[in-house]
Amino acid sequence: MLLIPLLLLTLGFGIPGRDARAQADSWTHYAGDAARTSIASTVPPTLDVAWVAVAATDEAFAARSTPVAHNGRVFVNARRYSGSVQVGNRVIAYAAGNGTRQWATPIEPDSFDSWSSPAVDVRNDAVLIASGMTLYALDAGSGAIRWQRLLFDEVVNASPLVTTDLERDGVPANRAFITDSAPFGNGTLYAVNVDPFDATRNPFQPGQIAWSAPIGGTSGNTPAYSDGRVVVATMDGEVLAYDALTGGLPVWVTDLAPEEFFGGVSIANGAVYAASYNFYGGENNSRLFKLSLTDGQVLWQTACERTDSIPIPTPDSYVILSGGIDGFGSVEKVQMFADLGTSATLRWDTFADSGGQLVLGGWTYQPAYASGRLAVGVPPIGGFFEAYSDLFVIDTTRGPADPGFIMAFHTGSGGGPAVADDRLYSIGKDGLFAFDLPDGTGYNTTLGGRSGRGGLDNPP
Repeated sequence: MLLIPLLLLTLGFGIPGRDARAQADSWTHYAGDAARTSIASTVPPTLDVAWVAVAATDEAFAARSTPVAHNGRVFVNARRYSGSVQVGNRVIAYAAGNGTRQWATPIEPDSFDSWSSPAVDVRNDAVLIASGMTLYALDAGSGAIRWQRLLFDEVVNASPLVTTDLERDGVPANRAFITDSAPFGNGTLYAVNVDPFDATRNPFQPGQIAWSAPIGGTSGNTPAYSDGRVVVATMDGEVLAYDALTGGLPVWVTDLAPEEFFGGVSIANGAVYAASYNFYGGENNSRLFKLSLTDGQVLWQTACERTDSIPIPTPDSYVILSGGIDGFGSVEKVQMFADLGTSATLRWDTFADSGGQLVLGGWTYQPAYASGRLAVGVPPIGGFFEAYSDLFVIDTTRGPADPGFIMAFHTGSGGGPAVADDRLYSIGKDGLFAFDLPDGTGYNTTLGGRSGRGGLDNPP
């Protein structure tokens, strides 16, 4: 029973100072921002569809990838097919206002059903994405390829980040960071220049590797950035921090083995949050960590469900985590922990506290949070790569069995959300959905019997 999830994780079949926050008009990265906090300007109390876009007949949205949005455009990753054979990928831009398809750019096919998501380089008006062995930068307005960088190995499930505040003597020297997939110990963290060439202060052309670092075993390890440091976790159980501008030896390394990390980390309020995926045991067999951004010291750790998802550190001192797989001793769920500074306690667990009726989240899923509301999807039954089927908005101030915990429900969407331009975007089995962000009081729905994956007899 162990072999299948291990192969899926390592080969990418996908199991497993400054507190950057998502801005009202932008969701520029997987998990919202370069710090990967997944904090939105708002999450709507109702799910009112503004528009829906469907994929072309020769393509399918990469369902476990998430949209990003900036400056009136929504960008998604899609796969191109000739018959039933995947022949490449596309980055597609839609108008945020009405869902009109603005451009589509063909790129190298992804590897092992990778769910890598785009990122927006806001200073240079570009969209970055990693597919196959290549990191691309596309013009955000036209989709034209500005540059592409061949990497040492394939990228599987990791998503790029782009800095906005790096400079030397006043000259911009921003970098894009990405990791490749090397499950047997030879992975790399890349720092790729995105700013104009300067002979003395930024002596790199856009798309040129400014520095790279060996990080051991890696697959799906999405880096995060804050306060001049880029942080990444690895399959070998290490969390490493580097000076984002200069690279070199790590500023610190924290060895958390035998834990294994197959996803990203988040950074908030001077702390790094990471969650592991362990293969042995039943529910809550893995660990959620809080580390100091300054020196990597472990501030606390606690049991959690196995996951590749990035922890969400909320402004009101909670940590929300999506995790679990349907099988192998695990269940899909969302958990909320109280961050007490030097310790953490579990506040609720959607599966356990609903008596197994409420199935949400999962190990590949990245929710979005704002002011006590969480947008989170219902995983499909069976298979690892199908699109999510339903989107919920839940009230995190309540417990899973409480009336009003489920505020809103929509069938057809459900993938990891992005919130920007007064819209919430989600890819689901029926397309890319845009939801308005109205004022409202939401639904007051109690849990019924398990008639569906979300656990509602009569969803609103």
